[in-house]
Amino acid sequence: MNEDDKPSLLMRLLSIAFFLMLALSALAWFSVSIIELISQFHLREPVVGFDKGSMYMLGIGLGLFLLTIGGVMQGVLGQTLTPKKETLFRRGMVISLILMVFVPQITTYVVGKYAYKHHYSICNDATYRWLLYSKYYYTESKIACVNLANRK
Repeated sequence: MNEDDKPSLLMRLLSIAFFLMLALSALAWFSVSIIELISQFHLREPVVGFDKGSMYMLGIGLGLFLLTIGGVMQGVLGQTLTPKKETLFRRGMVISLILMVFVPQITTYVVGKYAYKHHYSICNDATYRWLLYSKYYYTESKIACVNLANRK
């Protein structure tokens, strides 16, 4: 790309800020969801909600963060990636894709086993799914499940 085709510095900075905002938002969504899940189990809440959709955000957030770093290095600082940095970047992107695919599946399995072990059962009447997004509710009693289903 020659100098005439290169976007302005303002456009490059706005792009980097946009990707950074998306990355931080995805990582925050994942973190808040995990902390909420752990605290609900720890406090022995009668209803525990598990947001499987937020588990995808770990891989998405890391991938977007890597793209942001690459944008800063190449777009703003004008550095070319050395073969070692390019290899690290590729591996990081592959790891983020692997996390995006496997973390939701593993956490769904682990949360289900943990809930069952601690005498929670899944409330099928309140649990829902839309495309890849799923929200599971675990309750300690059938009455809590019925109450939750009536509220939903």
